[in-house]
Amino acid sequence: MQNRIAQLADRPTGYRSQAAKPFARLVPLQELIACAYQRGIATQIPTQVYGKLIQAFGNEFAVLRDTPEHALANVVHPKLAAVILQNRSGEITIDPGYDGVYGKPLLAESLKPGEK
Repeated sequence: MQNRIAQLADRPTGYRSQAAKPFARLVPLQELIACAYQRGIATQIPTQVYGKLIQAFGNEFAVLRDTPEHALANVVHPKLAAVILQNRSGEITIDPGYDGVYGKPLLAESLKPGEK
């Protein structure tokens, strides 16, 4: 089978188009918020913070990929803004899941329940 793949290939191994967009691994925003506050995803604090971010910046991808740190810090706690930037740059470690259990992001520092 590998031989047939080599026959059909019209580009060298490792070829990447210059127009190709870079790969980005992002943890969903609501999971980041819940992890930062050490709460469940569908609980009150993560839901409120998520709503504030979406209202301020329009959509989840705008928050996760484009919004500058100072703008994020004006809407949410600066520690959460830093976590979003760590997610953007791929610095968050993921504890892998197993046998039907989802993986979880591991954050160096979490927010205290009263910090919004």
